[in-house]
Amino acid sequence: MTKREKILQQWEKAVDERIATVEAVLKQYSFVLATRSGSHCTYDHPKLQEAYDKNKNVDLREAFGPYGQLTFPIKGGQKVKGKYLRIILYAIEIVSQNQ
Repeated sequence: MTKREKILQQWEKAVDERIATVEAVLKQYSFVLATRSGSHCTYDHPKLQEAYDKNKNVDLREAFGPYGQLTFPIKGGQKVKGKYLRIILYAIEIVSQNQ
């Protein structure tokens, strides 16, 4: 099991994770940092936009924006809450399906 796989497995149950770790994993899956202002980060990925357009699933549409944006807050400027880690895992799952 690779280090990346171990991190993803931990996120399923995690309470919080450092933003540096989250950014590193998202970068490995070709997510691009679109904006980072205040307490929120927004990442883009073209496959999320495709999934949003093709799927009318309410959960998917609540998790991502129509242009493939994945936005989540950073707690205290340094950590991402577990709730958002699970949304990030969902995004990674969508992106990984077609690789």
